[in-house]
Amino acid sequence: MGQSTDAILFFGAVYTEEGEGPWTETIDYYELDESGEEFDSENWLATLYGWAGEPDLEYGDDTRAAFVESWDKKRIVLDGLPMEIEHHCSGGYPMAYVAIKEAHTTAWRGHPQKVETKPPPQEWLKALNAFYEKAGIEQKDRPEFGWYLVSMWN
Repeated sequence: MGQSTDAILFFGAVYTEEGEGPWTETIDYYELDESGEEFDSENWLATLYGWAGEPDLEYGDDTRAAFVESWDKKRIVLDGLPMEIEHHCSGGYPMAYVAIKEAHTTAWRGHPQKVETKPPPQEWLKALNAFYEKAGIEQKDRPEFGWYLVSMWN
């Protein structure tokens, strides 16, 4: 048995250090890690776009419905966005990237994907710039947008 490395091609922005991402200005990833609390980039993104978060309740049979309702609302928020936040490198050393959903392809070991790259439509650039503006990141501090090929070792 061995490990598998996936190839990931996307249009968006990439980060090359563990813990870095569009949240870097507002959240100390390493401080969270030391506290034992796990950072969830998907929750961060959904919250940025209006998700209220999970209920402040102990999870159990009597509160399950409230959690399911919250998770459904989160999914609606995330599904409505043109971009997503994923990770590359490895599970033990995750590095973030922001990808336009329709320009995001993964080729798993032994399963090649046909890819047709094209110049980015203005709507992709507008979506990425709107996202970074909403995250409070000034133009000069934004990563370069482009086509990126990264890998994820599982």
